[in-house]
Amino acid sequence: QRRTMAAAPQMASDEKIARELQQAELGQQGAAGAPPPVVQGTPICSPPIIVGHPGAAGLPQHGVAYIQRELPPAEMIALSYRMAVMCFACIDVAFTTSNLFSLFSRVYWWIGLLSLILLLGPCCGVAGAQRMDRTLTLIYLGFCIVKLCYQIFVAFFFSFMVVWWFFWWLLVVFVQAWITRLVAAFWTALGAIAPERRVELRDEREARVQMVYW
Repeated sequence: QRRTMAAAPQMASDEKIARELQQAELGQQGAAGAPPPVVQGTPICSPPIIVGHPGAAGLPQHGVAYIQRELPPAEMIALSYRMAVMCFACIDVAFTTSNLFSLFSRVYWWIGLLSLILLLGPCCGVAGAQRMDRTLTLIYLGFCIVKLCYQIFVAFFFSFMVVWWFFWWLLVVFVQAWITRLVAAFWTALGAIAPERRVELRDEREARVQMVYW
């Protein structure tokens, strides 16, 4: 009976230890069986970077991470206005070339000669936007300013003759002022970019840039 009474505390202690071990084991199994937490990543750069072993045969590809590179504000502005400046410069080339037929006129030949000289401006605009060259863009900006001043003069000249011609030329002046502002913004943005970086931006394909015309 004394042996039974002495073994009782020992059995209770063993049962407590066994119960604690069983609870710890069940807790580990629950943690192991629970699904891992899902963490949603934020894309910050592209092109996609393959995570895993894409080049080794027989090994699984674990995933693809897309990284979106962010550009400085000046570079974003330059790339956004680049196509717009190129398009408006091509339009100016077409309209300026149409005035070259005045060279064959005995009265208005000087208009054709002036158009031939001014043709240098939009040609420099196309090349400057394509090559992201600030000097060529400055020449096109000067052409836009000269053209804007000429259209303002014509608008006020026709205001003393025909009223509806004045409103037409006033609309033309607003459009030309808008184009001039856009070219000036593009030229200013190029000034904030290093020359060697402009060369790299010519073939920029990774950044998501929205072309704007305003």
